[in-house]
Amino acid sequence: MYSNTVTGFNVGVQINDANTLTVMYNAIYDTGTAIVKAGNAPALNSLSINRNYIVNAQANGIDGNWSITSNPVISGNTIIRTAGKWATDSTRSGDAAYVAIKGGNTASGSAPLSIKSNKVLFMGSAVSGFEARGVMLTGTPTGLSLDSNWIGWVGNSTQAAYGNGVQINNGNASQGVSLTNNVFQGLSLLTSGWECLFTASGNNAINMTSLGQFCAAPLASPYTVAIVQPTVTLTTSSASVPSGYLFGKNYSASIPSGFTFKNWALGDGSPRVTTNPDTQWFYSSANRMAVVFASGSNGALTVKDAAFSN
Repeated sequence: MYSNTVTGFNVGVQINDANTLTVMYNAIYDTGTAIVKAGNAPALNSLSINRNYIVNAQANGIDGNWSITSNPVISGNTIIRTAGKWATDSTRSGDAAYVAIKGGNTASGSAPLSIKSNKVLFMGSAVSGFEARGVMLTGTPTGLSLDSNWIGWVGNSTQAAYGNGVQINNGNASQGVSLTNNVFQGLSLLTSGWECLFTASGNNAINMTSLGQFCAAPLASPYTVAIVQPTVTLTTSSASVPSGYLFGKNYSASIPSGFTFKNWALGDGSPRVTTNPDTQWFYSSANRMAVVFASGSNGALTVKDAAFSN
């Protein structure tokens, strides 16, 4: 299942029974939950949720009953949540907190869940009563791997930071979990919930004052990095629209000193490492969000977003 644009449903993509399935390059906006593996039937062989673009799911980005799922991999996705987007955000805390990716036990005989190379971006200023988690661990997912993800909040000097990197939802939920080469940036906490029992190495914490609750520091090395947001300008493409497309946009970003262009997320699915400036064509006129990512030292990212439509 690939290259679809889904907007406004309670569930964007629901996976029921499947032998081998890849969910890839989809753009999913303003749903209750963006992608969910339902609990009514097993995924028998493998499930890959790869390089999707998820914006402002109300409750969860990627959720699933992994205990009946074999060899699941969640990789390369960009998941964005803006505090205050929904009227109910002021009540979204505790068990009702927003979660970008939920992780847990997989089926008997399966490889553990792999969560790798995802970007989870919290935007906007903190809202009273709203809590956001990058990854939530449940059950006893021994062997689960959290590797090379970036989880962070990036805002300006007038906004209040929020968000937790990893929520440990119950005792032993981090037992035997590998936490490697991740970057946590600008969050309220790196971890929250129960005690930290990770095997941890190579992680960085940037612009953070607290590494976590009940955790033996250091899970990450604290750095102070100056974050400056680039300016993005969007203009309608002057070129003729190729056959089969509805409209196009030109994108240009000015990247501040100390940062280099990393990639675009242009509203239609997977982020792309292309050129700056860039042009993209679209099949449908749904309201979308474009984001540019720029990278700095120690794994720091800075971003700028712009909403657009036809």
